[in-house]
Order: sequence, then structure tokens, then C-alpha cells
Amino acid sequence: MKDKELVPEATVEHATLKDLIAQVEGVEPEGEMFDAKIKVLSEYVKHHVKEEQNEIFPKAKATSLDMRELGVQLLERKKAILAERTSPFFVMPSL
Repeated sequence: MKDKELVPEATVEHATLKDLIAQVEGVEPEGEMFDAKIKVLSEYVKHHVKEEQNEIFPKAKATSLDMRELGVQLLERKKAILAERTSPFFVMPSL
């Protein structure tokens, strides 16, 4: 997709979500800052999912992309990420 607004915004949102997750992952759920980060994380995820479902996905479907192949690629990437995270050698990267 050659969208000059939605795709860059989604990229920034992904990076922000990864950063927030890294800030709360492995931390004891104590204090105002933890609660605030979880709340912001939740709001970002809801916003991002809504935007993907209502704007990005319909535009992607209207392209000549092979949605089945894209789905296979996404599933493979998800499996790789989950395998990395369950590895005893996994260290959360800093962003």
C-alpha cells in the first residue's frame, strides 16, 4: 500500500506499543505509573485495532495483494516471535 498517512502512523503506533510493553513486562504491578502505562497501552491497542479493521484492512483488500499469502507470512512471523519469546535465551530488546 502506498498510503502516506495510515501506514506511517501504524508504524509509529507499533513502535510505541512495543515500548510500552517493554516498560511493563516483568515489572511488579505496583504504583500509579504502572497503572497509567497499562491504561495508555489498552487505549492505544483499542485505537490501533479499530484503525486497522476500519481503514487499513479494507484498503489492503482493495489492492492486488495475495491475502492468503500475506496471511501465511503473518502467521509464520507470529510463530517466530512467539518462539523467540519462549526461548530461555530471550532478552527483551530495548527500543
